[in-house]
Amino acid sequence: MNFASVRYGKMCAVANFKTESEDYRVKDRCIVRTDRGKEVGEILTPPQPIPASLPPGSLGDLLRKVTPDDVERHRRLEREDRIRSMAFCREQVAKLNLPMKVIEVEHLFGGEKIVFYFVSETRVDFRELVKILAQQFRTRIELKQVGARDQARLCGDCGHCGLPLCCQGFKKELGGIQMEMAKIQKQTVDPSKVCGRCGKLLCCLSYEFRTYTEARSEFPPKGQMVETKAGTGTVLSHQLMQRKLLIQTRTGERQLVALADVLRVLGPAPPQ
Repeated sequence: MNFASVRYGKMCAVANFKTESEDYRVKDRCIVRTDRGKEVGEILTPPQPIPASLPPGSLGDLLRKVTPDDVERHRRLEREDRIRSMAFCREQVAKLNLPMKVIEVEHLFGGEKIVFYFVSETRVDFRELVKILAQQFRTRIELKQVGARDQARLCGDCGHCGLPLCCQGFKKELGGIQMEMAKIQKQTVDPSKVCGRCGKLLCCLSYEFRTYTEARSEFPPKGQMVETKAGTGTVLSHQLMQRKLLIQTRTGERQLVALADVLRVLGPAPPQ
């Protein structure tokens, strides 16, 4: 028995699925059975033996590769059924005067469920809406409220870099981004430069944060007096990736010194 990692669903979920076949390649489109039902996915890793640390019971089923009929059915669900169901849901939201905005609809490939994603600034009592939708579409209905980052994942396209949004590709967990990550990398604090399509801080600020944090730990803190091969001075700033620091000598001269040329830290600089 083997397993492969598969990305599936509108929210770009990634999970492992078991299979007895080895006839799968990376980027192959496939049909998987998740806890929601049958869904279309994309193979991320080739099949490999299931390790002891990954119990088969915890894995979904990788059923098969998609067929031409599957491709046509999925296209119809995305381009026709999805558009009609979204229009109907938005119409009912307006009639019920609900404080919500429907941003995306997901028809599960197996027909087990339709998921309506929406944003709202408040909690919404959508029980009546669910009844109307279930009566209209004759299947299970789920209304899922999402935040700004997930809205970007569902509706966004490209980031400042010109590449597809990270949240739509490889990035699974969102959030946990702090302004400190921008400051330590000497990024501007201009919101238009450090915020993404979701209006939140860019996820990519976290990619090199650990590297910068580890590099900073090797430097004497700002405001400390240091003895260097170029003389003694007060640390004004760091250039972490260049492994240099800017010091100001007692005469007021500023010098850029390599970290390797710092001989010792003398302590806090005396007040001016």
